[in-house]
Amino acid sequence: MEGSAQIRGTTLMSFRAYVEKTYGEGGFRRVLSALPAEDRAPFEGIVLASAWYPVQAFVRAIGVATAAFGLELPERYGEFGAEYEIGRFFRFILRFSSPGWLFDRGTRVWRGTHSTGAWEIERKERFLRGSLASFAVLDPRYCRVLVGWIRRAALMTGARSVKVEHPQCRCNGAPACVFELSW
Repeated sequence: MEGSAQIRGTTLMSFRAYVEKTYGEGGFRRVLSALPAEDRAPFEGIVLASAWYPVQAFVRAIGVATAAFGLELPERYGEFGAEYEIGRFFRFILRFSSPGWLFDRGTRVWRGTHSTGAWEIERKERFLRGSLASFAVLDPRYCRVLVGWIRRAALMTGARSVKVEHPQCRCNGAPACVFELSW
């Protein structure tokens, strides 16, 4: 299943933008040069926002970048990715919403940007528990990207004292990756 898992090009575009902004244009070339040819191919040439690309190549690129630039990269990239991927108009709307509303909407967006994985959301006052099951790729760095993305997206709603935890992970044998958000 890993080989067939796909993500939309916007994710690859946000990753490239993050690496170039943070580490310079040479940083992204450094990541590409460390990838096997089959993983490098989706990043070369023009990446189209609406096209589908192999998620495994993206996850391997995160691994290479983490090794090259530091262990904090996945969460920092996740925060950047939320800013990059959430359009300006939608950011304005977020100011009048809550993290709960955002993540109800976000589960539908996930299905449009990832070919695998399904979210279940439980909401309580100022608390949200999201369980991601059936995502084809298991990698703890990708989970850390999601922690950063969730944190930054929640802050974009105007929520304060945002805390994101990842108490259960499929990488450790759990049936689903669980993310808990409180604000």
